[in-house]
Amino acid sequence: MLSGPAYQDNPVVYVTRTFRELTGYSLSAVRGENLRLLQGPDTEAAAVDALSEAVEIWAPVTVELWNYRADGSRFRNRVSLIPLPDDDGMLANWAGLQERVEPP
Repeated sequence: MLSGPAYQDNPVVYVTRTFRELTGYSLSAVRGENLRLLQGPDTEAAAVDALSEAVEIWAPVTVELWNYRADGSRFRNRVSLIPLPDDDGMLANWAGLQERVEPP
């Protein structure tokens, strides 16, 4: 996934075919949205807080949490966010990597 932090709320610019297969969301459904839309009732607050803090301070982070597909079914997800700076060292984009993991 690639998001554009220059815009309010880090909207999604692109997601891979693997992301679309894992989540059931099409590119058009998530483009311009924040991926909080994957969160649901069992999504762990501590993991969400770690993601939010990383975005705030432009730091890489990896967390595991429950996310939800477009059909409402949940899956265990390992999410890594990596800040991508431009030539001047300013944050240009966020790259996000997701991997389905077996539940604990």
